[in-house]
Amino acid sequence: MPKSSTGAETPKQPRPQPVSPFDATRIAPAHGTPWAQYWFNAVRRWRAASATKTPSNQIEPAFVQALNNLAVTFEHLGQVGSAETRYKEALRFAPANAKIQLNFATLLRKLGRYPEGLEIVRQVLARRPEMTRANSLALEFARHLGRGPTN
Repeated sequence: MPKSSTGAETPKQPRPQPVSPFDATRIAPAHGTPWAQYWFNAVRRWRAASATKTPSNQIEPAFVQALNNLAVTFEHLGQVGSAETRYKEALRFAPANAKIQLNFATLLRKLGRYPEGLEIVRQVLARRPEMTRANSLALEFARHLGRGPTN
């Protein structure tokens, strides 16, 4: 055992193990609750808002972000139908959210639905022409549709 400056033996401290971002016991920083509970609450709020047809101006931004995160999760799990549904719901509550629009356009690109994806990207670029991700997606859609970048 290592010795301290006073000569006494000090116990060896175990190395902390890395935490997976998917570990249900990891704490959500903004809420202080485990991730599993955080997602349970997000889904519960989503169901409540959907059931009551809550006006979009009364939906909290964290809820819309949770819908987007849920869509991304479904997309990564290969459940593209569920992902598309969640993106559309998120856009119903926040139709001008560029991040959600571009995530949805990326899904449409994966599905080969280039005209739909390009239309969404054009909407984003109309508001934010400097957005690098949107410009990159626009070029990719145009290439797949056999058009030049300005057509």
